[in-house]
Amino acid sequence: MLYKTLPYFVKELDQKTRTVTGIFAVHGNVDSGLDMSVNGSFEKRLKDGRSRVRFLWNHNSMNPPIASVKDVREVDRTGLPAKVLDWAPDATGGVEVTRKYYEEITYRDWE
Repeated sequence: MLYKTLPYFVKELDQKTRTVTGIFAVHGNVDSGLDMSVNGSFEKRLKDGRSRVRFLWNHNSMNPPIASVKDVREVDRTGLPAKVLDWAPDATGGVEVTRKYYEEITYRDWE
């Protein structure tokens, strides 16, 4: 089975409120598997009425979530931080998520 890894880009981190906002998908960038997501590719899932999104550690659904998702949305190129554009100069947008970590999750597990 093929597994892909890619960086996660933190836009904002607030230790006091245990909240992190970052980019988890970059559009317009060809990855090592020669795949590319495009602007709007998450639109249907983000607008299909789902009110509950789980934030899991490494997609492991056998363990409980480690944070609650407060917001998830697609952003255009202007919503990407500079470090994303440095990593993927042809990026056209991405998917931004804001999550709040549960009290029992230690700071080192936030990113």
